[in-house]
Amino acid sequence: MSAAQPKARRRFPGLNAAVLQHPYDRAALGALQRVPGLDLVVRKFIELFPERVAYILNTATESKQTGAFVASVEVLYHRYQEASY
Repeated sequence: MSAAQPKARRRFPGLNAAVLQHPYDRAALGALQRVPGLDLVVRKFIELFPERVAYILNTATESKQTGAFVASVEVLYHRYQEASY
C-alpha cells in the first residue's frame, strides 16, 4: 500500500472570506459576538460534548482487534475473576 501524497493547496490571495458569507449570516454572527462571554461558553460546549463524542467514536471505529488479542484479554479477565474470589 503506498502512502498518498497530500495535494498542494491552491491559494486565492485576492479572495475575501466575507464575500462568501450571506449578509444575514454576517449580521447574526455580529450580534452573537456582541453578547459578552457567549463565545467562551459555545467554545467550551463544542469542545466538551460533540468533539469529544466524535473523537471517541472515531477512535473506537479505527481500532481493530484480532482474535488472538480478544482471547488474551478473555484469559486475563478470567484470571482476575478467579483471583478476586
